[in-house]
Amino acid sequence: MNLSKDDRTSALAIIERLAYSQNEADYEKNYEELLKTEFKELICYYNTFWHSKRYEWVRGFMKSMKTYNITTTNHLESLNQKIKQVVIRNSSLLPFFEDLLKCFMSIHLEQKSKAINMMMKKLQTYAKGSDEEFFSSYLTPYAWRLVEKENKRSKEMLFCVRPGATMDSCDCSFKTNTTLPCSHMFYKRREMGLPIADVNIIPQRYTKETHYRNYCEISTTHQAENMEGVETLETVEPTASTAVTNLESVVHQRPLGKHEKFRKAMDLCKDICNIMSNQGTIDFNDTFNELMLFRSNILHNNNSIPMSLTDHEEEHLGLEQSPPGLEPSPKQGSIMLKDISIEGMKLKRKGRPKGIDTTVIGLKRKKTQGSCPRT
Repeated sequence: MNLSKDDRTSALAIIERLAYSQNEADYEKNYEELLKTEFKELICYYNTFWHSKRYEWVRGFMKSMKTYNITTTNHLESLNQKIKQVVIRNSSLLPFFEDLLKCFMSIHLEQKSKAINMMMKKLQTYAKGSDEEFFSSYLTPYAWRLVEKENKRSKEMLFCVRPGATMDSCDCSFKTNTTLPCSHMFYKRREMGLPIADVNIIPQRYTKETHYRNYCEISTTHQAENMEGVETLETVEPTASTAVTNLESVVHQRPLGKHEKFRKAMDLCKDICNIMSNQGTIDFNDTFNELMLFRSNILHNNNSIPMSLTDHEEEHLGLEQSPPGLEPSPKQGSIMLKDISIEGMKLKRKGRPKGIDTTVIGLKRKKTQGSCPRT
């Protein structure tokens, strides 16, 4: 937008004040400061994409809508972080849902434990029979903290400036945003001599009983039943209307990535190189030609193995053995290890051994009569 560093800093400060404006007057004041900067491209962009939707992102305007005092996405980020700690990345579909259900079950048990502790703990910090004692025992701790502030504010009010406020409803931002009774409603009820502690002005979603029922009384064991069903599906008899798949027979093997395949193949190639380096020249050339043929077959999508391996070698290399009764048929021209024999292969001695005519200390050996030279 052709702004210098100082201009960007000042524009960012103004936009930040716009985002945290508490009411219409604060927003208009900050908006006028933005217009005075005369940043034409920035003002045009702001009016096109943000000014018309200010009621959706300005903090003060968000409180005038029913969001139950939720103005951030911290709760979603926390849930996402918990799921990422449990679910394995790039896992297949079945293990993914198994881990996801375990994560949800753990979160549910945590919330259930908090709900039980909330019902069991009773704080006796307020006078018995007072309004504070009623609200603290009837509302959840979160709702009671909000109502307590409004109740204290109503006691400090000298008069109510809200024309739309009644003893049961109000059009202020707090009431609209949270649906909880506000300070204007408390003031009107005191003014008319009505009791403050009234169940009818409190939404059921904020009561301890509703919160406890959501996590403890309502049955959510269908997730656990599904998890148990994953392990015991093989015992269920299939019917005409239900097709049961035995998930135990599915091999839970994650597909290998490109780098993992490379490392696994490289380990095998290193073992082959060590074996070939200890061979003689003729054997090395034969093995090398076989490998070249095998490489050519792979490139032409003809995955044929020129030489068969014994069970011991297959086990050593980590290859899967064929099931019993399904032995692979030998291919024409293939060489089996049992066909290789070293009988009759002896080294010929060429010449006399070095040092045959000398003693141990290097002196010339004496020839005796009747002795034949050593061969």
